[in-house]
Amino acid sequence: MNAPRVKRWAAIAAVLFAGGCASRAWRFADDGPPLAERDPPILTSHRAVERVTLRVRGHEMEFVGYRRYDASSVVREQLVLESGISVLDVAVHGDENRRNSGSVFEAIPDFAETVMEDLRRIWGSRSVFAIGFGDMFGGAYVRPRPARPVTDGTQRMLALPVDREWRLAFDQRPYKSRDPLHAVLLDPRLVPEATIDYSDFDEDGVPREIHLVDLRDGHTLDVEVEEVVLLPAKDAAPAK
Repeated sequence: MNAPRVKRWAAIAAVLFAGGCASRAWRFADDGPPLAERDPPILTSHRAVERVTLRVRGHEMEFVGYRRYDASSVVREQLVLESGISVLDVAVHGDENRRNSGSVFEAIPDFAETVMEDLRRIWGSRSVFAIGFGDMFGGAYVRPRPARPVTDGTQRMLALPVDREWRLAFDQRPYKSRDPLHAVLLDPRLVPEATIDYSDFDEDGVPREIHLVDLRDGHTLDVEVEEVVLLPAKDAAPAK
């Protein structure tokens, strides 16, 4: 990648991390009618090839993504340009971030951190798939802590705990449903941090289209999963 293009992307990144509008906090709404509870979707280990599009206030960055998802919550993503130039190779596991290799994009402030945070929110420890991590017993889902209704004053959703004090509110869809699934990530103060929409679930329960909106800085991330290969248990070791 030439120097002028790196500088252009660095300028875009400066806009990206300038900050956005703060969202208003939601509140618990235990006084309303009970909401039906359904088990969250649970993914099996797999690897995927996907189209990844990052949009930042009118600017668009497109990548080819090679992702590996481990059912123990390890998610690794390798991003490359259409030309084949490596952009980034990162992994997340819980609160842990790991850069497996550097690239010319290291010159862009906080680019890697944004990618890793989005990975955590779409697939990892703060995602709808994290709710069932380690909570399967005898083939049945065991809810770790009680779910609680929350509201923003208009909509009322059920929120379940993820990643310590964070909560994820999501519409109650049955596992492997082909209907879209909408989720709102709430921080410990119940302030919405991001919305994530999953759609086009395949027969293995993998969503083929994902749309994330970061409510803090306004960037959006679209993922179009083009190919999925399920991994047997012996191959589902954490990415190294």
